[in-house]
Amino acid sequence: MGADVGRAKHERQFRSLTHCCSSIYKSDGVIGLYKGFGISVLGIFVYRALYFGGYDTGKRIVFGDDASLKKSSFFLKFCFAQFITTTSETLAFPIDTIRRRLMMQSGREYAAKLERERIAKLSGEEAEKAKANATKSANSEFVVKYKSTTDCYRKILAEEGFKGFFQGNLSNVWRSIGSSLVLVLYDEFQGYIRAARQTH
Repeated sequence: MGADVGRAKHERQFRSLTHCCSSIYKSDGVIGLYKGFGISVLGIFVYRALYFGGYDTGKRIVFGDDASLKKSSFFLKFCFAQFITTTSETLAFPIDTIRRRLMMQSGREYAAKLERERIAKLSGEEAEKAKANATKSANSEFVVKYKSTTDCYRKILAEEGFKGFFQGNLSNVWRSIGSSLVLVLYDEFQGYIRAARQTH
């Protein structure tokens, strides 16, 4: 449904969440609803391991024990957290790129079937133009480009090069500021709770 954002109402592939799920189910079956699931789980595992593990391990190396960490400024802790978050997201981004590409093509077979039925009702020059528009681009909403995770990886690497895996990463880094604040604020709240317990 994300691909329909910005399109005119009559150009949208899916009308609603229910229509989206039913269309994908008709086209690809239950498996279609889970395209990109395996790579998504792998991506979460890699990102979260680097995100939490990197911060917990790194803060001991950079700031020292709890007493030293408590004395450190909020800004320094935030900068370190941002470094960890940016590094984690950048290292995990190629996996996320593959996940998004696989998920974006779910339901395309059903969309292609509907388009063929629509074209069959046309005639003459209008039909020829419709056929050309449906097949002119490898990224057409009617073309299933990637067969599997490895196939997706190979095609991105061959067609776009290594940088193709990192398209959109900069905006992802800007968005990660919130994730960095979560790490720092969690430590801050822990410090307040420990101090409160010691006073009672």
